[in-house]
Amino acid sequence: YQNEVLPVDVPRFGMTAGLPVTLEGLVGANGTVWGLDHFGYSGPYTVLDEKFGFTADNVFNQVVDMLK
Repeated sequence: YQNEVLPVDVPRFGMTAGLPVTLEGLVGANGTVWGLDHFGYSGPYTVLDEKFGFTADNVFNQVVDMLK
């Protein structure tokens, strides 16, 4: 089922507000995972998203770079 939903030959980009290792099995060798390598910050999510790069522009640029 997983190969039907996530074909092996398609590039995959995984994004998580947690540790990237949690998605590595889903993106496989043909994919990239972007996430945090730290924890313990608190504040409004809008501030933290901006601070840590969880913005549309940043994610778009990372996906474009991955597909090059």
